[in-house]
Amino acid sequence: IRAIIEVSVVFFGWLLGGNAGLGTIIFALGIGPAVAVGIYFVKKNFK
Repeated sequence: IRAIIEVSVVFFGWLLGGNAGLGTIIFALGIGPAVAVGIYFVKKNFK
């Protein structure tokens, strides 16, 4: 569901006149998993 929200935000930003290139879409889909991995790493190593 998170990816749907992120893609929706990109879409609405594009509708408002913003740029939505390939990099924007890759970032929108990749930031959630990247943050999840970072949180997992911090929780595992800094208990």
